[in-house]
Amino acid sequence: MENKESLKEYMLKEIEIIQDIIKRMAFNSLMIKGWAITLVVVSLLLKGTDKYQIWIAFIPLLVFWFLDAYFLWQERLYRELYD
Repeated sequence: MENKESLKEYMLKEIEIIQDIIKRMAFNSLMIKGWAITLVVVSLLLKGTDKYQIWIAFIPLLVFWFLDAYFLWQERLYRELYD
């Protein structure tokens, strides 16, 4: 009987840890989206007369897009572990 209670506590603690990891991944994804918007807007506002300045705004957009995709992929893997 005690072994079942111990196993139940262990499983609940493991589920809690996985849920915390998923929450952090979702928060990281949200922060990345916020920073991406901020940097793209700033780079577009600071553009000069150079026509290539618009293309420079795509660099942070692409970098943060890949980072967001990575965090979402990791979150999906942890959700599969949770299930």
